Amino acid sequence: MGALGRGTLISTFGLVTRAVLQAGYLVILSRWLGAEGYGLFAGSVAATVVFAPLATGGMGLVFTERLMKRSGDPKQLWSRVATQSALSGLVVALVVLALAALFLPVRLPMLDMALLAAAELLALPLVYTSTAALLAQGRVGLATISVIIVPLSRLLGAIGLLLASAGPSVPMLVVTHCLGTFVASTWAVAFTKTAAGAFAAGEPADGAPGRWMLAREGAPYALGAWAGTSYAEVDKVLILQLLGAGPAGVYTAAYRVVSVLVLPINALLSNALPRLFAARFSGDFFRVVRAVVFAAMGYSVLGAAAAGVFATLMPVVFGADYAGSSRYVLLLSAWVPLAALHLTGANALLAAGGKYLRMAIEVGGLLVVVLVTVWLAPRIGGEGAVAGLLTAEALMAIGCWAFTLRRTAQTRHG
Repeated sequence: MGALGRGTLISTFGLVTRAVLQAGYLVILSRWLGAEGYGLFAGSVAATVVFAPLATGGMGLVFTERLMKRSGDPKQLWSRVATQSALSGLVVALVVLALAALFLPVRLPMLDMALLAAAELLALPLVYTSTAALLAQGRVGLATISVIIVPLSRLLGAIGLLLASAGPSVPMLVVTHCLGTFVASTWAVAFTKTAAGAFAAGEPADGAPGRWMLAREGAPYALGAWAGTSYAEVDKVLILQLLGAGPAGVYTAAYRVVSVLVLPINALLSNALPRLFAARFSGDFFRVVRAVVFAAMGYSVLGAAAAGVFATLMPVVFGADYAGSSRYVLLLSAWVPLAALHLTGANALLAAGGKYLRMAIEVGGLLVVVLVTVWLAPRIGGEGAVAGLLTAEALMAIGCWAFTLRRTAQTRHG
């Protein structure tokens, strides 16, 4: 088994563990708050999570690309990208709070929104950046722990609320959610700094890029990541505004269950991306791409089948309030193979130097989700959001692969 396979297995183990922790958190919250309370909390969280990729400033990929090109001292580089990520998160958090106050009539109070913004737009982006930096340095084990520690901290906070015999309270949940995220972020940043220092031993200290250079390099990655992930979160915000907290809770529970099935694909791509960047400069690009595609598509068939099994368990696990989630899980099962096609194509296009093309394609996908959901959800309910998500995934997959093949063909014949 090659390094990619071993790394993927370790990361998949971590993501499966994370999925179990997230499932425990989801079950506790959904039963404790009920569909109405959970829908209000989940929709408000989604309103901040939509902008989380922008909050990283693209620093994880900047670190990865510079490390693969041996550009600069890793320890200095990590210090700069961590600082830049924190600054980006602060700016994005302030903008998101202003937008929420102006345009989201159905949401949590602004104090709770501020705490959620601190967790999702300051602390969590630092964890994402740390995980990418650890993977780039080959520290798969530490990266796996970094992936696990956020849901673990949040789950322990929720269990603490139950042990304290606290009645259902969204504000109390918001506080524990925020605290757990900051604890995890502190750990991830500290260990990444240590790993970068060890990796730097014997490396030439070429200096580190300035703040504005980092911002310029990271902006396309941040915008691309925002477009590439926000399309899968904005539907929860729209359903909360269009249909109310109860329907938002039922739909979100189904989405979170199916999203667990996409995690191994994300594990594969997280491990493959540094190799795709490196292969772009070594001429081994197509071999790595083929291996990633075969693995992702093979798994996606199993994931879609598993969704059919999970659909029957929704009211048993989450309670009678979530009986309607079963239909959503079945409909969303088609999302797993479509997501595999889209994400593998998007990462191949990114590594081939098409970051602006990927960004444009995925901004288009985001617009499709918004337009289709706004059009159909008031007419047919949550099925409208499913239709928007599946349509966007299919169109983005086609666009990413078409441009990847075109760019690589030009490179080979150029």
